[in-house]
Amino acid sequence: MSLFLHEERRYLRGEVDKPIGESFLERDTISGVTVKFNVLLLVFATLGVLSSVLVLIGLKMNNRGLLLPWIGVMIADLLVECAHFVYLIAIETLKFEPLTAMLFTIDFFIMCLNIYCLLCVISQYQEYKAGRGQADDDSYTC
Repeated sequence: MSLFLHEERRYLRGEVDKPIGESFLERDTISGVTVKFNVLLLVFATLGVLSSVLVLIGLKMNNRGLLLPWIGVMIADLLVECAHFVYLIAIETLKFEPLTAMLFTIDFFIMCLNIYCLLCVISQYQEYKAGRGQADDDSYTC
């Protein structure tokens, strides 16, 4: 994604009118809106990695506040992905071929997995908020 954005740096700076890149989803030419969606997706992917580290620390320390950045980033990422899909359908340049069908199927399952993970982290946040769900609560004595 960063290589794609590197190629489109002149477009993003406003030096040229049209993007020069290609996409599997937009065969002939890529639109400026798609470039902007790609920028947003790269930003959210980067924030997702950083906030995932916070989730791991929050789980280790039983700190619910460290789960909130990941929840926010994941919700925003899912909204951007859905908006990009709606945009691709709305511009009517999308040709459903085997490759695009496979990409959408994979993206659908990844989005389902992300929603499941989001619900799990929200559930853990609620457990922490209620005073439950800490690692030392599960210690058993034999």
